[in-house]
Amino acid sequence: MRVLFTDKGISFQKYGGVSRYFCEIIKCMSMAQNIECDISALFFDNQYFSEYYDNRKIRHFKPLWKIGKVINRAFAIKLYLSNRYDIIHHTYYNYFPEFLFKKSKHVITIHDMIPELGFFDDRKLIIEKKKNIYNADHIIAVSECTKKDILRIYPDIPSGKITVIYHGCSLDPSMESEISLPQKYILFVGQRKAYKNFERLLYAFADLAKDYPDLFLVCFGGGCCNESEQQIISKLGINERVRFVSGTDKELTYTYHNARCFVYPSLYEGFGIPILESWACECPVVLSDASCFPEIAGDAAEYFAPYSSDKMASTIRCLIDSEERREHLRLLGKERLEKYSWSIAAEKTITVYESLISKTC
Repeated sequence: MRVLFTDKGISFQKYGGVSRYFCEIIKCMSMAQNIECDISALFFDNQYFSEYYDNRKIRHFKPLWKIGKVINRAFAIKLYLSNRYDIIHHTYYNYFPEFLFKKSKHVITIHDMIPELGFFDDRKLIIEKKKNIYNADHIIAVSECTKKDILRIYPDIPSGKITVIYHGCSLDPSMESEISLPQKYILFVGQRKAYKNFERLLYAFADLAKDYPDLFLVCFGGGCCNESEQQIISKLGINERVRFVSGTDKELTYTYHNARCFVYPSLYEGFGIPILESWACECPVVLSDASCFPEIAGDAAEYFAPYSSDKMASTIRCLIDSEERREHLRLLGKERLEKYSWSIAAEKTITVYESLISKTC
């Protein structure tokens, strides 16, 4: 079986859940017999694929990135027209005419329905994504919640056309690098767009800061504090209590491991890989009771109503005050993590491919 992964989801991210997902399942698939994986990219600035494809001499083309994009597109068209591939797995929403893809079966992974549900406005993305959803021979959804959202927004899509395949965790809890952090802190990880609900977390933390003078909020990844965030932080008087840091996976592992808890306040997520990362690093998890979170975390987390900073603060406070409850959540998280792995995700994805190929025989 020959599988081609398109380049767009690889080339538009340097870091991020989409490209990490594809890198991990490709690594697992490459160890399986009778399957050959390739990517339609010669040049990219992606951390995960740069590390993985070093042995295959895929070149890192950062200095002339615009030219690299043009070359990637030309290379992709050449591969599509070669008719060598049984499966084309789209890593993002394609920008090529459909006639290029007729000889292969097509799979698209849908990670979330964030723009369709109005969490941000991107009409071009919605149109391209809809076209891919309808044109695909099969759809992989990363959670039951995401599958339900697809069927609710596009009710004429057959339910049987969608398979739910969960993510895995990439962090190795035995590999960590120490970085300078406060002794006592709660942790937020990743981007801080509006649907991430970071502003309410700031208000919740300001409430907590009054009762815990030695408590900090550490924000890992997602870039530096922007002007709007700084205004809120200054207004709340917590300038000296909020830290923005970034680093490697090993440094992220250390940061999870030493946090009092990880807080994920999002209004919507398609899956939520940081939940698995927290469990792997024995960090108690506090979540909004929104979208897929109860499905993914079950009883291995504490929950709060996402639109209330007061309830967020009280839930975090109860956990900080109880070492017994934190230890219980660590044990529950370790047990629940066993159902999520990239090898399982790869095996189930291969099963999807095989079912598509068998229909053409």
